[in-house]
Amino acid sequence: MPYCPRLSLVNRILSWFGRGAGVNERSLSSDETEVGFELLCKDGVKRVQYELQQIIRNGSSTYSSLMTPTQDPYLDWYITYLDTKLQSIGPTLKSTFYDSNSTTAEVEITTTVKFYQILSCVARELTSNEILPTMNELQESVSQQYFRYSHDNKAVIQILFIAIGLLTMLYEPELDPAGNTVRVLRPQYVSGLPIATETITRYAYSLKDISDLQTHQLLNSFGRLIPGSLAWAQNIPTPVEADIFLEQVVVSYLNFHTLSKVAKIQIVFVDSLSLHLELDEKAKMLKVFRFPSYCRLLCSEYSRGSSKDFPPIATYLSRLYDDYFSGQEYSHDQQTTIMPHAEDLARETPLSYRLLFNQTPKSRKAFKTYYMKYVRAAGLTNLDPLLTDLSNSDCSQSLYRYISASESGQQYYAKREFPLLGQRLLTLQNFVLSQNPSDWDGLRHDRRDILRYYTFWAVVWGASISIPLSLIQCILSLIQTYYTIR
Repeated sequence: MPYCPRLSLVNRILSWFGRGAGVNERSLSSDETEVGFELLCKDGVKRVQYELQQIIRNGSSTYSSLMTPTQDPYLDWYITYLDTKLQSIGPTLKSTFYDSNSTTAEVEITTTVKFYQILSCVARELTSNEILPTMNELQESVSQQYFRYSHDNKAVIQILFIAIGLLTMLYEPELDPAGNTVRVLRPQYVSGLPIATETITRYAYSLKDISDLQTHQLLNSFGRLIPGSLAWAQNIPTPVEADIFLEQVVVSYLNFHTLSKVAKIQIVFVDSLSLHLELDEKAKMLKVFRFPSYCRLLCSEYSRGSSKDFPPIATYLSRLYDDYFSGQEYSHDQQTTIMPHAEDLARETPLSYRLLFNQTPKSRKAFKTYYMKYVRAAGLTNLDPLLTDLSNSDCSQSLYRYISASESGQQYYAKREFPLLGQRLLTLQNFVLSQNPSDWDGLRHDRRDILRYYTFWAVVWGASISIPLSLIQCILSLIQTYYTIR
C-alpha cells in the first residue's frame, strides 16, 4: 500500500499523547483512515485545549482519558479568542509550527496543536520552576519538547512573547513583528488614532535585549504592566479619621452615569488588562478592559475565598506576580501587610465593573447604549458576552456571587476591596470631584452630592412654580389697574 500522509499524521498525533504510533496502514481502508484522521484531529485539539484549561484552573496539566473537559462558557470564549489570534499570527512565525515537508492536511492540525502545546508549556514553566525562567531558558525548554526539527530560535522567542501576552493579557503582542524584535501594540481609539498611556513606556525591544530577562523583568521593561503598588496596598490603620474617608471610593462619584454626564469622560475599551482604569485626564478618557470572561476564568473555585483562610492555589500567574512585587519596598509587619496575588487582579476587575456600570439603574441603561454604539463605531471583534451582561443586574449578580464579592454598598474602602486597582479608582474619583458642570445637562444629572442635588431641584421646581404665579399676579394687577383708571 502506498504511503498515506494522513495516516502518518494520525500516528504522529497518537505519539504526542503517549499512545504510541501503532496504527498499521495495511489494516485500514482509505475511508477508515479518513474518518480516523478527522476524529483524531478533533480529539488532539480538544486534548491540548483541555490541558491548558487544567493549568489555568488549578495549575495541573495531568490528563486522563477518563477526564472530560468542563463545559464552561468562559473557557469557550477564551479558546475562541485564542483561535482568532492564531489565525492572525504572521506566516513567517506560523511556519515555525510545522515541518517544511508537511502536507496541507498536516499544516492546519499541527499548527493548532503546537500552538496550544506551547501555551501550556509556557504556563507550566511559569508554575513549576522555583525561579522564573529567562526567555532563552524558556526557548530551550519549548524547543526540546516541540521543535525537534530545524527551526529559528529567534522566531521561537517571538512566539513565546506572543504566548506570554495571550496568557497574561497584560499586554497586546504584535502578532507579526518585523525583524528580530518583539512589539506591544499601542491602544487605539475608535478613529484608529493611538491613545496616550503612562502604563506602557516602551513598545519594542530587540530579541538580544530581552533574551536574558526573566518573565517578570520582561514585563517591567515595557512599563508597569501589573497595576498597583505593594507599599500602597498595606492595610495600615490610619490614625486620622479624615484620611480613612479620603481612601473611600464612592458609587455616586464613579458610576458611569456620573462619569459620562457630569465629568464628560469617555470610556475606551482596551485589550490589555494592565491598562484597566487608567485615566487620561487631558483627553478625559478612561480605559476599561473589555474581556471580563478572562477574569472570571481565572477566578476558579480553587482560588476563591479569603487569602488568609484559603490561600490561592499556585496558578501560572501566581509566581509571576509574586516575583514582580518582590522587588518593591513594603512593611514586613505580617499583621498589617496585604500581599497581592494574581487572583486579586482577576477579582478586582469584575468588582470595578460593578462599581462603574451596575449599581444604579441609570448607569446600567447608559452603559448598554454606549457600549453598543462603541462596538459599531470601532468595529470591534472578539466581543465578550459577559461585558454586555454587566448591564443586566440579574445576569451580573451570579458573577459577583461566584467571586465571593462583598455586599454592594454606596462606598468601599479602597485598600481592602481594591488593593491593586484602588489607586486608579481614587485618581479617577479625585478628577470627577474636581469637575464642575458648565451646562444644563451636567447640572441636572449631577448626583455626586445628593443633598445639593435635591436642593438644586427644589430651587428649580420652586422657581418654575413661583415665577409663573408672579407673572400671573402682575398681569392681574395690570388688568385691575386698567379697569380702575377707566
